Amino acid sequence: MELHLPEQSDDVFAKVFASNLDDKRGPGFGCEPFSDGFYKDLFNVFQVEGDVDSDIRGSLCGNFEGYYEFEALLRPEGVLWDTIHYEEEDF
Repeated sequence: MELHLPEQSDDVFAKVFASNLDDKRGPGFGCEPFSDGFYKDLFNVFQVEGDVDSDIRGSLCGNFEGYYEFEALLRPEGVLWDTIHYEEEDF
């Protein structure tokens, strides 16, 4: 999956993925995430035996130097990110 979101986007995907539970994602998405209740409901829709198979992997590029590879996990409180930043000279 590749996320390429314009600055100040109100796109539904930008809002879903704007959540950043541990504040380690890196770049912002230019919008506020949905409410906590939205993520809890979304998690409950997809949960099986108390967990969600939500291993989303891809790259994140935008108006910044380089790009990020990421894994994003859906949790009841929002999206938990694990990112690795690559400078332009790395690719």
